[in-house]
Amino acid sequence: MTAPGEATGRDVVAEAARLLIGNGHTTTGTIESVERLARAYGFAVTVVPNWASLTLLDSEGVHLREIPVQPEAVHMGVVTAVLDTIAWTTATTTPPSTGVVAARLAEDARRPASSTIAFAVASDIGTPAAFAVDVPKLDRMSRRTDR
Repeated sequence: MTAPGEATGRDVVAEAARLLIGNGHTTTGTIESVERLARAYGFAVTVVPNWASLTLLDSEGVHLREIPVQPEAVHMGVVTAVLDTIAWTTATTTPPSTGVVAARLAEDARRPASSTIAFAVASDIGTPAAFAVDVPKLDRMSRRTDR
């Protein structure tokens, strides 16, 4: 049972769904993650994506929640943090309290965006470096038997 004013399992699941889809996570990835989080709190949920919202239904198809979402920008830092929170929450047979998870999701949502300059520099350095790897040579090296 949750204390008055404390987040419920449904609140936590809804917020995780909103943060994931609203920050650019894939629809399939969001659905899988949100369903796993709901199971950790002892209930089943079906996520129905629409253009402007996600609908959460219980195992019998009863409407639980309508979550308005407006993916305005991709912020993979938030997505990664939320996925880490879900993994942390579902890693044990008894999940942490919903209040603790709600606080962690709120912290995840406040992650600062990367600067455009840092992104441009990383892209400029990363792309040529990725193409500099000689894949056939690496493949030949991994097959060596004289090690």
